[in-house]
Amino acid sequence: MTRMLIAVVAMFLQQTCGSVARVLPAVLAPLIILELHADASWVGVYFGLVAIAALIGQLGSGGFIVRHGAIRMSQIALISTGGGLAVAIIGGTAGFVLSALIGNGIAAVATPASSQLLGRWAVRRYAPFAFSVTQTAIPVGILLGGSIGPTLAQSVGWRGTMLVSAAACWCFALLLQPLHGRLDTDPLPTHRIHLSDFRTTITGVMAVPE
Repeated sequence: MTRMLIAVVAMFLQQTCGSVARVLPAVLAPLIILELHADASWVGVYFGLVAIAALIGQLGSGGFIVRHGAIRMSQIALISTGGGLAVAIIGGTAGFVLSALIGNGIAAVATPASSQLLGRWAVRRYAPFAFSVTQTAIPVGILLGGSIGPTLAQSVGWRGTMLVSAAACWCFALLLQPLHGRLDTDPLPTHRIHLSDFRTTITGVMAVPE
């Protein structure tokens, strides 16, 4: 029970940090477009790239979770999310393209990692509640990003706001470190990762109609 609660809190905060970071480019888009003299249609292009990168990242993440553990991959996801924001801050329009592909592609492992961890530690009778709580982290992150982002941007600008979010992701990645040994009790360091994992993920789901 204790480990389930720890896992729920850890994954809730992990998902919240990531959600705030992912929504900020949309929240701060008017300021970003104005400074970079970019066309507003680039917002749609950016989030289209985010969706493609996330789809590919989630399809191929299973082997990495098995090999390294859910907490470790959650840390990597947070570091990648913060790195994506940092690249966008210093790279201009091209930086946002790289941010969408690299940051969100790797960061997409956060959701399946969370599911794997809760599936392992959630007490069966409380599992629906545990999964529901962690899923509320996404709208909570959107709420925080949408409310705090514009206010913070008035003080430190859009770059400073995104940097604060990146720093929060990196800090929480460090805070998860003590949980790696406590909750990642089943990693398989010898597990091999193959390109066929993408196909296996899809066929594995399709093979169970219910």
